[in-house]
Formats: sequence, structure tokens, C-alpha cells
Amino acid sequence: MGLFAQTRHANLCCGQQARGVAVAYGKVYAAQLDGHVVALDARTGKEIWKTDHANALPQPAYFYSFTNLATATTTPYTNHTTTNSVFGAVDLDYKSLFFLSLTGRKDWFSTLSPKHYGIFYPSIGGSFILSDAVRLPAIFNLTKIRGSWARVGGGAPDPYAINLTYSSAPSSGQPLQDVTSGIIANPDLKPFTSTTYEAGLELSMLNSRLGLDVTLYNRKTTNEILQTTISTTSGYSGVYLNIGELDNKGIEALFTGTPVKRGDFSWNVSYNVAYNNNKVVQLAPGLPSVPVASSVNGYTTRSDGPVPHGEPGCARPGDDAPFPERGCTRNDHRRSRPLG
Repeated sequence: MGLFAQTRHANLCCGQQARGVAVAYGKVYAAQLDGHVVALDARTGKEIWKTDHANALPQPAYFYSFTNLATATTTPYTNHTTTNSVFGAVDLDYKSLFFLSLTGRKDWFSTLSPKHYGIFYPSIGGSFILSDAVRLPAIFNLTKIRGSWARVGGGAPDPYAINLTYSSAPSSGQPLQDVTSGIIANPDLKPFTSTTYEAGLELSMLNSRLGLDVTLYNRKTTNEILQTTISTTSGYSGVYLNIGELDNKGIEALFTGTPVKRGDFSWNVSYNVAYNNNKVVQLAPGLPSVPVASSVNGYTTRSDGPVPHGEPGCARPGDDAPFPERGCTRNDHRRSRPLG
């Protein structure tokens, strides 16, 4: 009878813990301007977010020795990431007709080099209640025009993508170490940014029985951080790069209606349509294409092949990259083929 855990196998793989703290302070100011109330809401604060991920095999109850296991495979791995942030926001309300919102935020990512780990992204948005400012036909209950400009960003997904790490290598003499990963570290990685322009129109008609909300958007993503393959003759299989530029533009429309409304009973319906045009504008210098999938022995297929710059990408509205990791769902069978 072996002395080991009562279960025949244990898959105690991994755990992730995220924790954060945010401190904010705000104050509302009000004043009279030409007999009208002007309200100003100002806020500022600071955030700290930390994420710990562990991939290890802890010791379960009644476990005495790894030597009692028929097969033992352990790969202890732990990573830690931290994001420090400061932010501020100002909201302005004039006569309940014109609304303006200004925000500013700066993040510092521990996954990037101190030379590039900070990024500031502002935003501005406004709306105007046209139906309250001018007399419109009685059919219109609400007519609102809105517009915004915003920039967001992010750091590298791997906390150790900017420096080489080493591990012990088999040796019959002096202790040796080898590079742990087959991916080239890149200390010059910069945060990726995504800038969005948006304009919209909201209508409510026939005593709010019929509604329409239309939005036009144009998003440009630059310096997306992705892992791309390189020649194995270099001794590595890939490298992290800030890759090019991606354009994502389109239109969304939402139709709402209440065909039946009797007393306390109402039947509401909605229908939305969207059109999105996604395009890879350019990649990194010297990089003509990026493989989106790989295979061995021909058992799987690759759909879409490499994505060259200037070609449509594969992304859903709201995604920042035309790659499977970001929700690529298109399956063009004309380009699918087995990899041998």
C-alpha cells in the first residue's frame, strides 16, 4: 500500500487573485448665469490594482512524498502585475439643455519598461437636448444630439515579456542556465492606444411609443501588443511587438417601439442593426503579415491565413485586434487549408 493522497490524481492547477483600492473625492458647484442654474461636478481620485496568478501544485491532505506517485509533473509558476492610476472628471450642466463631460486618466503598468510604462488618455463628450431648445413638431418627445472623443490604452498581457528569464539546464559538470522562454523579450514595448470618435442621434416619438438611436463610430488602434512568429533559425519561436494600426468604423441603429399599451400592460419590442468595416492599415516595419493560427501534422486547419496590411481584419464591433485572441469568428473556407 503506497503512502500518498487518497485520490489517484490531483489537478491542483492554478489560482488567480485580483484586488484593488480606489479613493475618490468629488464636489458639486452651482451658480447663476443669466438667471439660469449652471451645475459643475468635479471628481478626482487614485486607483491601485494588483493581480496575482499562480500555477503550482500545493500539498494536499495526507500527501507524504512525490516519490510515491506513478507520474509526477510540476511546473510552479507565479506572476504579479500592478496598475497604478490617477484620474479626474468634470461634468457641466447648463440649463439642463447642454451637457459636457471631461475626463483624464493616467495609468502606469508594471508589465512595461519604466521608459514607456505610463500613458495618459483623456476624453470629452457632450450632448444637446434639441427638443427642449427649439419648438419641434408635436410628434417628437425627445430629440438629443451627442458626440464624443475618447482614448484608452493598456499594457502587455505577460508581466515578464520585457526581460529574459533563465532556468537550470541539464549538465554533467558546472551548473548551467538556459533562457526559459522561446519568445524574445522586448524592453521597448509601449502601451497600446485606442482612439474613438462617436456621434449619435436619439429620437423619441409618439408619446414615447416609437424610438430611434443611431450611432456612428470610428476607432483607431495603434501599437497593439501581439506575439508574432519569427524564423526558428534565430533560436527563438516568436517575439512581442507593437504592431501597426487598425481601423474599425461603422454604424449602429436601435429601433424601439411599444405596439401595445393598455393600463398596466405594455408590449415593448426592439430591433438593432449594425455595419462594421475593420481594416489592418499597417503592421510593424519589415513585417508583411501576421499568422493567426498554427498546426502540426495536418490535423487541424487554418482559416484566413496571415493577415497582411491593407486587408480586412477579422473582428467584431468593439474588438481592438483582428486575431483569434480578440474574438475572431470569421471562417472563410476558400482560404482554409491543412498545415502539413
